[in-house]
Amino acid sequence: PEDADENWAETLFEKNGNKFVISPAKGNTDVIPSTRTWKLCFCGIRKCPLKVYVGDCEWDEISEWKKDPSMLEIILKDIPVSREIRIEFPEGTTECLHDLGEEVYPVLERAQISYDLKSDILRTVQKLGQGAVASLNAMHLNPALYGELVEILTAEIE
Repeated sequence: PEDADENWAETLFEKNGNKFVISPAKGNTDVIPSTRTWKLCFCGIRKCPLKVYVGDCEWDEISEWKKDPSMLEIILKDIPVSREIRIEFPEGTTECLHDLGEEVYPVLERAQISYDLKSDILRTVQKLGQGAVASLNAMHLNPALYGELVEILTAEIE
């Protein structure tokens, strides 16, 4: 069957202090591509010095793209799934003010829900900010949409 344990691979993400780590894929890596391109978006962080390591080697092939000044965004291309990725912020990170409404807008744009519900969600987030979680829960949203919105609203910025 498709959902048997031997048909799955998992990749763990961990933030620890000034480091963000993507662990090597575990499980049946034959069910995923041998390399991945990662588009990473660190919300609420200003552009700052960083070092990227793939395995034990520093990785210099980093593309940056900028669509929002309140996010640090990088692309790492063709990384073997068997290698750990470690992103270090040697000088730490600096929080920048961000607009939660702007962050949830792309999520709502993709969501397959009524326009009126999208508007209600956006107004609630703009009005309550991080305090919107309980109100969103009361809207009985699709669990995947609710989870994505809560992740944005409760993200910790250090």
